[in-house]
Amino acid sequence: MAITIGYIGSEHSVKTVKTIARQHPTIQVRTYLYGKPSEISKLHRQAAKETDIICFSGIVSFYYRDRNCENKPFIITPFHEYMIAASILTCLINFNARISELSIDLPDRSILLDIQNDITFQLNPLHVYDYQWIYNDSQEKKLSIQEITAFHETLYIEKQTKMAITSIHYVYDLLKKRNVPVIYMVDTERNIEEILYEASKRVLFSQLQDGMLSILYISLKDKTPLTLKQFEIIMNTIKPLPGIEYSIKRKDKLICYTTRGTIEDFLLTRSNLEWITQLESDLEQSFAFGVGYGKQLFEAEENALLALQTAINGMGSNGYVVTDNKELIGPVFGETRREKIRTTDQWLHHVINKTNTNLRTMQRFFTFLKVHQFGFFSVRELAIFSQVSIRTSERFVKRLYEARLVEIIGQEQGLKKGRPRNVYKVSEELEIEIRKRV
Repeated sequence: MAITIGYIGSEHSVKTVKTIARQHPTIQVRTYLYGKPSEISKLHRQAAKETDIICFSGIVSFYYRDRNCENKPFIITPFHEYMIAASILTCLINFNARISELSIDLPDRSILLDIQNDITFQLNPLHVYDYQWIYNDSQEKKLSIQEITAFHETLYIEKQTKMAITSIHYVYDLLKKRNVPVIYMVDTERNIEEILYEASKRVLFSQLQDGMLSILYISLKDKTPLTLKQFEIIMNTIKPLPGIEYSIKRKDKLICYTTRGTIEDFLLTRSNLEWITQLESDLEQSFAFGVGYGKQLFEAEENALLALQTAINGMGSNGYVVTDNKELIGPVFGETRREKIRTTDQWLHHVINKTNTNLRTMQRFFTFLKVHQFGFFSVRELAIFSQVSIRTSERFVKRLYEARLVEIIGQEQGLKKGRPRNVYKVSEELEIEIRKRV
């Protein structure tokens, strides 16, 4: 289930993509370099045969695609505010040009207008060339590279401008040959990285749609960024498990896509849990992992993140699972518990509001009562079971008492000196309702 991403772009953007791919071993990118936009349609046909999804470097490269390859999924690198703002700032700082001395071409003038309104500056409207019509794919209109090049060159020759900013690499090349000072719009590697990440997600989601999608997040317990070596160690540990595909490394975690069946049959079975201790040994530090199930991609991502955050707050190297029904399961290694983190039970919702607490705390209390067979209990016993401080347990029991859900039935004196501790019992009404649910 290996994924190959095709990237169609100019020399500059292809160089950047190759750099990113080298830094992220999970990305398999095949690049298609064009010199002139007219070469793109041929490259598109080739990429459609050789890759799972195609990334276009921008709206211009997408415009010159082969429209007979529409059955191949694609994604377009978006044009955004940062490109304009960073490019103008580059001209002002590095080339000592004033705002009035700049010319610019771009596909969407409205983004420039928004920036101008936000930071109160004004480019000469006559120095702006936009081709917003290009987003209307049904419109039959030619994009004239020569016209855009002549636009910048004429303004420069007439000494109306000193610097050109272009959104088209081929225009940049032509202006350079004509000795017109020009920069190509500044972009960030992060933007290209996000596009490759989105492309891999789309293909993986399509391949996994026959089974419930599952996402696995793995990170260090101290939340520090993963090094390339640590990233490779984690991959080599998980690699023997079938049906798991890796996505682009985020700085703080490794992301894997698979199905629920793979997670439960291989990753979480008791016989396979030795990978947790092995990985901790190889990393030489504690780590956490979260698994999220979901019928939709965003749901699985949200659940995996919640599971990961719970694991990070837990003890040692371990993991949690959040199901599509919002059930929290974990820790995976050790005494595993199941807790509902979403409720549609109106009675339970009323109790939570009445005691000003939360679902997880109340579910843990219910489990405690069941384990102790609804017998008498102290704050200390509840704190030990819940793995919280005595003070936290006192506050919770006090809320239950004020809501008349528990009552004091006596006191006990510890072996050491100190004040006696209250002994509690749940109310008959509360016990009946809990027994129905647990």
